Amino acid sequence: MTINSDGANSYHHPFPRKKSAVALAKTLIDQHLVACVNVLNPCTSIYRWQGHIESTDEIPVLIKTQ
Repeated sequence: MTINSDGANSYHHPFPRKKSAVALAKTLIDQHLVACVNVLNPCTSIYRWQGHIESTDEIPVLIKTQ
């Protein structure tokens, strides 16, 4: 979570597929739970898992409260 200078909160959450990211974005906006959702372009995340370097493609999503 990031707290911006204007008091708004931003959350970053990765999704495995764009379809699920867009579905959540529409639900959050429809239910007036957040101010904005940015579904970004796919990216590759590289990380260490159980002693091995792994990579996976994911859809980054930014969720903003104000």
